[in-house]
Amino acid sequence: MDKKLFGDLLESMQQHNEIIAGTRKAARATKVDAQSIKELRAKVTGVRNEPNTARDKDKFLNIQ
Repeated sequence: MDKKLFGDLLESMQQHNEIIAGTRKAARATKVDAQSIKELRAKVTGVRNEPNTARDKDKFLNIQ
């Protein structure tokens, strides 16, 4: 591995450890609400809604 890239990796790992220890603040943070998670899950899996009842769950799982 290139020495510069390896140095960047080590620096990043040290920053991570400092953030976990609470001695450093993260440079950025992403906050996600429940609706965004549902939309992302639907986009990735193609499943739009989760079942709300046992009957819907059977349809959802294609159980007959």
